[in-house]
Amino acid sequence: QKMLLNILRDVHQSGRTGYIADVDEFDADEQTQKWVDYLKEKNLRGAWAAPLKDDEGTLGVLWYESEKADCASGNKADMLNILGSQATLALRNASVFKSIPLSSALGQLNAKTQGLFETTAQKWIWGSVTALVLLSALHFLPIFRSVSGHCVVEARLGQGIFLPVAGRVQEVLVQEGDMVEAGQVLARLDEAPIRLALMSAQSRLSLLERQIVEARAADDPAMMSRAVIERVAAQAEVKKARDDLARVEIRSENAGLVLTPRPHELHGRVFPLGAEVLRLSDPNDYTVVVHLPEEHVLNIKKGQDVKGSLRAVPGQGFRGVVRHVGRSYQVPSEALDQEQVAAAELDTGFIAEIEVRESDVTLRPGMTGKANIHTPNSSFVVLTWRSLRNFIAFTFGI
Repeated sequence: QKMLLNILRDVHQSGRTGYIADVDEFDADEQTQKWVDYLKEKNLRGAWAAPLKDDEGTLGVLWYESEKADCASGNKADMLNILGSQATLALRNASVFKSIPLSSALGQLNAKTQGLFETTAQKWIWGSVTALVLLSALHFLPIFRSVSGHCVVEARLGQGIFLPVAGRVQEVLVQEGDMVEAGQVLARLDEAPIRLALMSAQSRLSLLERQIVEARAADDPAMMSRAVIERVAAQAEVKKARDDLARVEIRSENAGLVLTPRPHELHGRVFPLGAEVLRLSDPNDYTVVVHLPEEHVLNIKKGQDVKGSLRAVPGQGFRGVVRHVGRSYQVPSEALDQEQVAAAELDTGFIAEIEVRESDVTLRPGMTGKANIHTPNSSFVVLTWRSLRNFIAFTFGI
């Protein structure tokens, strides 16, 4: 119990959610070693802890422990966050209720209103009033004026790394997802063919130099002129081979994140001059793509506020604004003409691209979650009625 209290005290002081999905695969540091010791002492696999806090402070800590791994992964994290929020609200309401002299007044009010629900007519009246109040809240409160959808963190188009010289890739020094610095060596080309070309050009240049000397000695202007012209071409070949030899190391011009999938498969492949072998993205310039139902597309406008949560980090997420709303396509990597697009019968949908302004964590391509887009002109009641009307129209043809 002392070990557990020590852990809960750290969570209370930090005010952040803590989660160990699998203690057997968790790489602990000095701060989280006490978690690992506690879980192994009790033969547990995972644990999740979150502070019960609101705007007025922290009320306590909610602790879950499990004999199975991934106890708070995926949708489970959303459920645990909801339970924590409800527990915080209940505890705060209880403390507030005890601190004000209203309990006796509320008890007297309850005794006086007991006769309001005796007849059927009274129940209908109060039921109608309750429904009206509920619909008004769902329509007018800002919290119910939003559209939600699943989102994916995607990298921008990025910057390509192009070969300055044709050749065969001999070594690849990075993996997908690696952070690289400006000037870092990413890959190397096989320099043997370039060295052979340099040696051949140097030998030809030496031979031409000798021919020029012999032509000058023999007073043969035709032979000398031809040798001088060929020497210029040989000198250019030597210079090019030396330049190519200095460019066998492929370096990044800027810092970024490697986007190319499975770059190790480039080993041994031959590429022409100017071919793109790797692609980098700016790690601080990601976009979030929200997939939207078609009936909600007209409610989304550029500039609307967005708040999202990520599955990888329960309780944390990002904030931003809508930058673009449009259709999405799943297309091959090669360029397609119009006939190929029509023949492919591509699956289309609607998306909203989000410009991230603030983020609680470092975003990585491929992260998923859920985003809520604030729609000030459309409430929950309007969206629900529209969905019901569409269902009736397209199901019964009305």
